[in-house]
Amino acid sequence: MEYVNCNFCQNNNTKLLFLQKDKFKITNDEFNIVRCQNCGLIYVNPRPTQEEIIKFYPDTYSWKETLVANSFFIKIIRKLEKFYRDHLLRYEVNKTIKSIRKKKGKVLDLGCGAGDRLNLFRKYGFDSYGTDITDMADYAKDFFGLNVIKKDLLEANLPDDFFDIITMQNVIEHVSNPQNIIKECYRILKKNGFLVIQTPNINCLQFKFLKNKWTVIDPPRHLYYFSDLILKKELEKNKFKVTNID
Repeated sequence: MEYVNCNFCQNNNTKLLFLQKDKFKITNDEFNIVRCQNCGLIYVNPRPTQEEIIKFYPDTYSWKETLVANSFFIKIIRKLEKFYRDHLLRYEVNKTIKSIRKKKGKVLDLGCGAGDRLNLFRKYGFDSYGTDITDMADYAKDFFGLNVIKKDLLEANLPDDFFDIITMQNVIEHVSNPQNIIKECYRILKKNGFLVIQTPNINCLQFKFLKNKWTVIDPPRHLYYFSDLILKKELEKNKFKVTNID
C-alpha cells in the first residue's frame, strides 16, 4: 500500500469521508475514501501500488465471458446482456462521431479491454488503436486483429500530434495518475483533435443520497472520483477546451 498526495493540486490535507470494503472480497481490508481539502478531489488513500493493483481485477470484471453457460436460463441471460451491451456501444460510438463531426481519422481507446468499441470505430472507417494493461489486450489483438498495445498510456511512447480522437470510457477513475494521463493525451492529440471522457460524476444525486452505497464506489479499482467541475478545471489547466458536458 502507498500514501499519495492529491493528484491535481499535490496537497496532502484531506478529510475522511467513509470507509469502504472491496466488493469482490479479494481483501477484507477497508479503504479510506478521502476528499482533498484544497481542490475537492475525492480519492482512495492509502491505495495498492501499481504492482499490487492487478490482483484486484478478477477475470469476471470485464464483459468477456469466463464462466461456462451450463443452463438454458444462463444462456438466455448472456444473450440479453450481449444485446444490451451491443446496443449501448453503438449508441456511444455514434454519439461520439456525430458530436465531433469527423467521419475518418485515427482513434485511440484507452483501456480498450477486449476491443469491441475499437472494432466498431474501425467498421465506421476509422484507423483504430488501443491500450490496455490486462490480458484483454491479447484478446483484442487475436480476436479482432486490432492494433493494441499491452501497456499503460504513459509507457506506450506514442507519437506527438497523432490522433484525431482519444476515448476514455470509464477508465480515468481507474488510473493511478490521471493528471499525467491528461497531459499525455494533449501531447499525442492533433491540435484539432477531441478527447472524450466518460466517468461517474460525484456531483450527482446518487452520491449525495447514497454515499458509499452508490454502486460506482468501488475501491481499489476506482481510485478517483471526479465532479464535472473539478475535472473541467483540470482539463482547462492542461490546455484543453471543454466544449460539452453531458
